[in-house]
Amino acid sequence: MNIQYIIIANKPASYEFFDRNIKIDYFYNLSADTTYEEIVNEIGKPNGMMGSGIMMPYYKADDQYIALWFGRDEEGEYTKISQMFIYTSDTYVGEIPLNETREK
Repeated sequence: MNIQYIIIANKPASYEFFDRNIKIDYFYNLSADTTYEEIVNEIGKPNGMMGSGIMMPYYKADDQYIALWFGRDEEGEYTKISQMFIYTSDTYVGEIPLNETREK
């Protein structure tokens, strides 16, 4: 494990390299019923956590970073996804809308 620390759009982030090729299109197919566990099973664990105070897991996809906001259960574990945000190294790009249903 080789964890580094980087800045994504002025937010501190941990970063771990994984030899994989995630396309941003993957995230455009997610729905509000998609769970953290499903995402990890499909594309692996996040590249890191970003934020200051409120931390969000994120994935590097193409040349961008996709931060994911999840609900939590009583034990504090991630549950279903509620929002996704796109960043470049320098700026916030926007939000990825969640679909009503998901094609698998």
